[in-house]
Amino acid sequence: MFVGVYCCFKSLFFCCFLLISSSELVYVCSQQKIYKTMKKQVSLTGIRLLFAMAILAVSQNVNAQSAMDFTMEDLDGNSHNLYSYLEEGKSVVIDFFQYECGPCYEYHETNELKNFYNESGPDGSDLAMVFQICTYDDATMENLTGDNGGSWNWIEGVPYPTIIIDPAVKDELLSFYQSWGTPTLIRICPDKEWDDNHPNTVGSKDQLIEWLGESCGVAANLSSSSLSQLTIYPVPANNYFNISGVDGESFEVIVTNSVGQVVRRLTSETDLVIDSSDLDNGMYNVSITSGTTHMVKSILVSH
Repeated sequence: MFVGVYCCFKSLFFCCFLLISSSELVYVCSQQKIYKTMKKQVSLTGIRLLFAMAILAVSQNVNAQSAMDFTMEDLDGNSHNLYSYLEEGKSVVIDFFQYECGPCYEYHETNELKNFYNESGPDGSDLAMVFQICTYDDATMENLTGDNGGSWNWIEGVPYPTIIIDPAVKDELLSFYQSWGTPTLIRICPDKEWDDNHPNTVGSKDQLIEWLGESCGVAANLSSSSLSQLTIYPVPANNYFNISGVDGESFEVIVTNSVGQVVRRLTSETDLVIDSSDLDNGMYNVSITSGTTHMVKSILVSH
């Protein structure tokens, strides 16, 4: 008989294992030193079970290390920078796939990511951005459309950008996001905290919206909230900008500059006109809260 107790923090780069049995084995692992105390031989079965438990523990681990930035072009030639989206207050979901990967395409065909993008992307609440990134850097358009004899079309009907990974960053990016195996879904909050998992575990539209609320601070079911029709205009703003479309509920608006300083704070129950005549040129985040619903939009001020 033995009892296994473990804690593993993959993102902190240390693991602690404690196995208690008729023979004691204590491992304490850290970045600096490894201490090992062994009184008697422990059964191989016990060790295998312990490590299996540790692997299971990290499979859904949130990583403390900030997300790795990247800039890559999609199939239409548009450039996308991860940090630019995060700094706009958007959460980002990345679907790493291989065009010959059956489980990847099974998830693709569920349209869960498409539905999430339509609801939470630029044409919806504008709180999230989605990419699908092919991890074969030598992939061609024919590979992605199935025109070379392949079975699957990866881009037909897909509203979000498709990217073939840049070979210059491939190794570093896939190693950082632990995405050598596909499919892998990476979910990144605006504060650059991220996690990795199999899409069948966390990739449904409802699960992704729930993640926005629980991990990224954006209330779930935004589409049915009083902020679902909210708009900010004109863009860019000169001496003022409007916030309209709020459905008769009290809401708070906080405007911050690029270094996080609060430059405006207002509360209203009706559409607002915000004076920006004395604000410096640049990007500003507009944080809007109504009850438990929270969203962030960006506005460019240019005089």
